[in-house]
Amino acid sequence: FAPFLSETLYQGLPSIDSAPESVHLCPYPVPQTERVKPTLEEAVGRMQHVILLGRQKRNQDRVKTKYPTRLLRILHQDESLLNEIARLESYILAELNVKAISYDTNEADYIELFARPNSPVLGKRLGNRFKHFKQLIDQLDSQSILKLQETNRLELDGESFGLDDILVFREAKDGTNAVSNRYISIDLDTHLDPELIEEGLAREVVSRIQKSRKDDGLNVADRINLQVWGNDAILLAIANHQDYILRETLCQSLSVAEGPIEAGSDLPVDDLAFGLLLSKFED
Repeated sequence: FAPFLSETLYQGLPSIDSAPESVHLCPYPVPQTERVKPTLEEAVGRMQHVILLGRQKRNQDRVKTKYPTRLLRILHQDESLLNEIARLESYILAELNVKAISYDTNEADYIELFARPNSPVLGKRLGNRFKHFKQLIDQLDSQSILKLQETNRLELDGESFGLDDILVFREAKDGTNAVSNRYISIDLDTHLDPELIEEGLAREVVSRIQKSRKDDGLNVADRINLQVWGNDAILLAIANHQDYILRETLCQSLSVAEGPIEAGSDLPVDDLAFGLLLSKFED
């Protein structure tokens, strides 16, 4: 099966005059090792952890992703890794709905480091000495752990250990907004001021308008007329973010009704009354 599948895929590729007639006449590809970027690969993995931690912090503080936050601070002592993560910033901004990101190597201001032995590895290696070295590893201070991370080597009572032997963990300090795991730490302030709440409500209004467009069978390029009604907080958010709402929904005219319209739809936002009536805009 595999030879036939590979040939089908090959024949489906855009043709090049100099290309062999069949995939089975092609030389086996040689890896281009100069294109391999281990630091960038590691940064992508850490970016995924940043996003998971950001979502964890939002869930912990009960702040929905629809509400933007002001600042996400990404913490790690390796500046080169932070620089690589910065190249992926647009993905993090979009996934976590945060307005800005900063990068800080002073992880110790936010995070306590602690270490634990890699029991499966060291238990086999140390045998009956494992209990003694476990106690030493459990008592390592931050400076010793940082040294281990920087050099991948630590001497304890005549025995040499590396990062495969000792697992490093991170724990947020009291009084910070930090969350952490073994790989990276973040500090995310989830406090919502009125401006951020308004912006979140405006996003929800757009979401409900787009759903109504779809339910009404409109094409993505169709322009619309829109009437809205509802809670004062939502109407204020609409007024302050009108340009954004018009642009995102292709709305040509937007008006506020005095109350619910019988032909419209009630689509509350976070228990706040909101409704709309839309129609296709005709030139």
